Amino acid sequence: MRIWITGGDGQLARALQQQLRRQGAPFVATNRSQCDLTDYRAVESFAQQYRPTLIMHTAAFTHVDHAQQHQLQALADNLLATRNLTHIAQPYRAKIVFFSTDYLFDGTKTSPYLESDCPNPLQWYGKSKLLAEETLHPYPNHLIIRLSWLYSTERGFVLAILQQLRTQASLTVVENEIGTPTFIPSIVPAILALATSPAVGTYHLASEGEVSRYHLAQATLNLAQRSLNLSTNPTLHAITSHAYRQAHPQTATRPIYSPLASQKAKQTLAIASLGTWQEHLQAFFRHYLL
Repeated sequence: MRIWITGGDGQLARALQQQLRRQGAPFVATNRSQCDLTDYRAVESFAQQYRPTLIMHTAAFTHVDHAQQHQLQALADNLLATRNLTHIAQPYRAKIVFFSTDYLFDGTKTSPYLESDCPNPLQWYGKSKLLAEETLHPYPNHLIIRLSWLYSTERGFVLAILQQLRTQASLTVVENEIGTPTFIPSIVPAILALATSPAVGTYHLASEGEVSRYHLAQATLNLAQRSLNLSTNPTLHAITSHAYRQAHPQTATRPIYSPLASQKAKQTLAIASLGTWQEHLQAFFRHYLL
């Protein structure tokens, strides 16, 4: 198996590379300077050299607010790049693993989203990812993995909250956005297991349970107070997403409720659990303290 990881400098790509090294699996990872995925000739040339059999397509325009302001760039990075990979994969019958998002959904459900639920993105980031999903559909050897509220010790909501807790006496956090925060190293084994299996189609992979951003920040504060020497005793203040957007007009609309249900993936992989969001948060602190 010849594995090609796009977006090689990103947090998900780096976690995949670490796991593949531990498994002794050969791979190549590229960033934009090594292969610009929006340039068809560059993609074709690299594919002819490496002849991949599995493409882990992590490269993406992921900044939700900036996507709203730079729509053409988001469309190029998310849709055009994916379309180019789909075309060059065909001669090698390579499996394409595309990473998508819970932001495809509009948040009107009251139970976790299933793979069969109809997408209705509220912002340009989600729309560009949905268009990328749709460009993959005609290619039979594709796997779409939708992830939710990703974070690591490099970036993400939990790290941002932790950094603010170290320096600020007061934090204001949105209270009515609910999701399934997922610590990347906790989900990578399942990602690779799906990618290297015969599975195709669309799967959700996320932690289990659901939590608001405010209560996730509170849980982060509680763990930080027990495990870190905080120089402050921070206070958390709740705000609605509507009030936050009024105060920050450049903020794109997020779904109020976007937890992902991962039963299909668990059944396919024959595993009982992908870990609760609390277990993911505890794993984050273990990694952070290393």
